Amino acid sequence: MVRNALVVGNGGREHALVWKLSRSLDASKFYCAPGNPGTRSELGCENVPIDVSKGQNFDKLFNFTKEKEIGMILVGPEAPLYFGIVDYFNERGFNRIFGPTKDATKLEADKLFSFRFMRDAGIPQARGRECYSPEQIIRAIKLFESEGLESVLKSGGLTGGKGVVVPNSVEEALRDTELFFKTYGDCKEGGKGVLVSERLYGKEFSVKAICDGKRALTFMMAAQDHKRRDDNDKGPNTGGMGAYCPVPFVTPEVLKYVHENVMNRVVEEMAKIGTPFMGFLYAGMMMTKDGPKVLELNVRMGDPETQPMMMRLNNDLYHVVDYALEGKLDQVELYYNSGDACSVVLSTPGYPDSDEVKKHTGLEIRGLRNVEIMRGVKVFHAGTGFSNSSDEIIVNSGGRVLSVTALADGLSNARDQAYKACGKLYLVDANDQRTEFQRRNDILKGA
Repeated sequence: MVRNALVVGNGGREHALVWKLSRSLDASKFYCAPGNPGTRSELGCENVPIDVSKGQNFDKLFNFTKEKEIGMILVGPEAPLYFGIVDYFNERGFNRIFGPTKDATKLEADKLFSFRFMRDAGIPQARGRECYSPEQIIRAIKLFESEGLESVLKSGGLTGGKGVVVPNSVEEALRDTELFFKTYGDCKEGGKGVLVSERLYGKEFSVKAICDGKRALTFMMAAQDHKRRDDNDKGPNTGGMGAYCPVPFVTPEVLKYVHENVMNRVVEEMAKIGTPFMGFLYAGMMMTKDGPKVLELNVRMGDPETQPMMMRLNNDLYHVVDYALEGKLDQVELYYNSGDACSVVLSTPGYPDSDEVKKHTGLEIRGLRNVEIMRGVKVFHAGTGFSNSSDEIIVNSGGRVLSVTALADGLSNARDQAYKACGKLYLVDANDQRTEFQRRNDILKGA
């Protein structure tokens, strides 16, 4: 069997997957499309300048796969999955691509489908009502209010992470219903309409699994990320400013419950309705007073949660995914490195404001070599690129730039090591003027 592997994507999640694959004894050559400076630096990995993030260039990637005799493809980001990259390859006889089909991505892309699916499958989630007009949204909010409950508004389809509103009051919820419906009630991708759901309270965490279409092999470690940019959960919402695992309040008993009642049930029920689910499965959870409930389902690994999780995973990732592609996950057991992992995201000043980020990109990143020699620390690249003057000079090219991840004995020690490494990293402009990265300083808050 050909043992060349390809990872699709160019973010921190994909760098973490490449890094884990590069440590495999089962595989030979690795590629990342399009990759980043971090993936290029991994032993045996070569970047491929093919971008499929907007559903384009599937033909180029397929031809490359044949040319290089690729035996396994891992799709990292959600967008190529939504655009049907798995279907494209399968229809042309290549079935060694790890990810869900376009139809199966409805678990994430169509919030109304996901809500109905979990309701029918008996998967614990917040109560909700499907709405197809501003008037129906108002009625749903008032019905929840009559029961003493607050509401959350969710777009039925894909919105780039923007289609969720968590109002602070009923008045606030009612105020913008018409605008919300006009903006998010009819999406180009995914379902139409709006889901008004009961607002859940408690501590958030996430659980991931590797699925082979018949069963879920759940990671027996929960992760928790921090979405707000600033300390004390203040500031704008982001793609994630840091994450850690395992989560102390998520016990083995809770993980077993989530595996049986969420992860495995999703895979079993998807198979029953004729849409087998293969790929990474992500369940965003809330630990409520009534037990754990699902906030959302995603059809890929999270970012930045993947980074600390790959640091803790002790298995050969190529070996595990190989068994998943063969439908043999019942023959695999996951093992974990001792210790705890914490990842801190360093972002460009002004993030997540795109205009502010543009003002501060193209700056050289300094200190990477000083961090490379630190034991138990790994820097995963996300928004990085090469300078126009030299492909040896790495610059920031986006909002979230680096995920500085540490593995140590105890969460607090892992956090301290990560922040120690962060202190060695900074940006400089053409005049050698130093600029500090933007970061959140209280990762682990709420652990």
